[in-house]
Amino acid sequence: MHELIAAKRIHEDALTVNGKTVGENARQASVADPDVIRPYDRPLKAQAGFKVLRGNLFDSAIMKVSVIAEEFRARYLSSPTDPNAFEGRAVVFDGVCSNDEMRALVLQSLAVLKASADHYIIFEEKPDAATRKQIEKYAETSEKFDAVKQKDSSSIFSLANALRRGDKKALWVGYQRELASGKAPEAIHGVLFWGAKEMFLKSGAGAAKDRAGKLIATLAELPHESRRKGIELEYAIERFVLSEV
Repeated sequence: MHELIAAKRIHEDALTVNGKTVGENARQASVADPDVIRPYDRPLKAQAGFKVLRGNLFDSAIMKVSVIAEEFRARYLSSPTDPNAFEGRAVVFDGVCSNDEMRALVLQSLAVLKASADHYIIFEEKPDAATRKQIEKYAETSEKFDAVKQKDSSSIFSLANALRRGDKKALWVGYQRELASGKAPEAIHGVLFWGAKEMFLKSGAGAAKDRAGKLIATLAELPHESRRKGIELEYAIERFVLSEV
């Protein structure tokens, strides 16, 4: 971070989860070993970064180009017509073992498939133990994936609990999680406003009620202030989380 600050390649005034800016956190840092953290003007690989890959086997994937060996590049990324395109042949069997005839055919052909120069991928939702064991005997690699659990739709209300506790870290992490899950900033703002009102109604007289009243006033003004200043509500809420809680 210090190297990026020195090279003016990062916004030093951006707030972080500890309430300080990037500059305050990293401006005075020093690099103990420049072979591990390279100077900005002496990178391990210039113009490295990442590439987003898409194809008929997946919607998208990320490749870190700094780890691409020259041998790999020469073999797979040297097409004269499109030097950065990766092309390869893969045959995918998706759910074929659910059919008794196809399962028998695939299982008796596994040795042939293994010896082939082509790549074969077998997807099975719930293979029986004998089928799985037979496939794994010839497979180069085998992976088991559990079904993605449905997220609890009430998780957004954990933001209100973090707001009530004054837990800035939990609130910021939860806020980022809800954004990543597709929740609209307007919906998140509504939950935070509801949480502040609940705090106010359930608090007795004193500091807790004063705090809740201040949060209500700030949250009520937040959408209007973001429009006046031309700031997207998503970033206005993030600033509220990092500076007002």
